[in-house]
Amino acid sequence: MLIAKGLALREMHGLPRGRFLPFLIRTLPQPDHIIHLYVEPREAHARVLARGTEAERLEDLESLRDAYQSLPEFPCFTSIPADGPPSEVLARVQTAISGAGG
Repeated sequence: MLIAKGLALREMHGLPRGRFLPFLIRTLPQPDHIIHLYVEPREAHARVLARGTEAERLEDLESLRDAYQSLPEFPCFTSIPADGPPSEVLARVQTAISGAGG
């Protein structure tokens, strides 16, 4: 849900929710399921550094995690750890989808 990402980024930077993104949440059809793939900030930071193609500060990754978790919509998300091999993460996602009736 890209709207959630926009709201989390606004929260991270101390900005109010605004009017447009909440309008979209109210207006657009509700998703059947929202899957939130997460990696602990230290692991995410290590991955970014290992790629060597971009830069992220650990503090920013921690702030973004906290911002996501503070969203009022967050309790409806299914959070899935994405810190394993891709095949394991895929299996977790497939299990979450099949468990949700999808």
